[in-house]
Amino acid sequence: MANISLKRLFEAEDFKAKSKETGKLVHFKSKDSYQAALKAGTHEDPKAQKGGASKGAAKPNDMFGGDYSKDRGGEPKVDSMATVKSIAAKTGLRTQAIAGWADENGVNLSNLSADIDSKKLKPMDLMTAISGNPGNKYAKDIIAKYSQGGGSKAEPQTEPTSKPKEARKGNPTVNKEAKKKAEEFGITPQKLGKDGYQKAMYQAAVEALTDANFHDEARELVSKIEGKPEWAKRVNYPSMDDPKYKEKMADIRTNGVDSSEYWGGEDGTHEFGRKVSSASGWNGVEAADGIAFTLRMNGFHKEADMIQSVFDDKPYMREQSTKLKTMIKK
Repeated sequence: MANISLKRLFEAEDFKAKSKETGKLVHFKSKDSYQAALKAGTHEDPKAQKGGASKGAAKPNDMFGGDYSKDRGGEPKVDSMATVKSIAAKTGLRTQAIAGWADENGVNLSNLSADIDSKKLKPMDLMTAISGNPGNKYAKDIIAKYSQGGGSKAEPQTEPTSKPKEARKGNPTVNKEAKKKAEEFGITPQKLGKDGYQKAMYQAAVEALTDANFHDEARELVSKIEGKPEWAKRVNYPSMDDPKYKEKMADIRTNGVDSSEYWGGEDGTHEFGRKVSSASGWNGVEAADGIAFTLRMNGFHKEADMIQSVFDDKPYMREQSTKLKTMIKK
């Protein structure tokens, strides 16, 4: 029998019971009201076998009923909605992202939550494990340590010899503000759809970069998205005194980076990008990382990688890394 999915609990918080009086199926919005109706005897679980106990009437505090214990073996270690929501509050991650990741990887969230409370596990490490590139180091270590079979006492697996590229974490404060503002402006995959969301977030990243005066990086990002490396070069805008100003500008707007749909955008998208730039103190790297973080929270890792990649070969990133290492040694 397949394990009951945490993710499904969040996608369908609906409990069904059959009315003994009318024979009709009744939908309850909360588990408490559902169980109260079963206890009162006015309703019954439509899945319950005749003469057998209802699965819905399992232990009141066991969100998974008897199946969870049977499938896992031994006493169940309950990962309830309350546990997932508690982790979400501590990390800023979406409840569905946490639940889906835990189900997919067999992670015991109860033990994980306890270690966050005791500071044995850093919230940022969990955020990176879930929202970073699939198979990143943090994910491997946390999955190994908090597997359903091993619990928090299990030893982490040996680190692989070749590690996948790790996503830059960014500034946690900017990351949270970016995620918050995206939701305030309605820039979510739920509202815009996959393609609309991808386009809006790319446009916002370009706007955030230009607003922070990172124009070279903004052009490079558009050139990568469009697959036109020549667009990464600085644009030679003509002087307004140039007799052929209109003709040259028309050519640039038709054939250059200015012609891209990612160089422009809707008012809400532009405003979102500027808000993230402002939250970063007009630090283009942190602003881009904040938008990339928000993308990862919604499962758009490829797009997040694209945005962060514009800084991969920048000298100032190497200088910053060197300075940080020097400070740590001192």
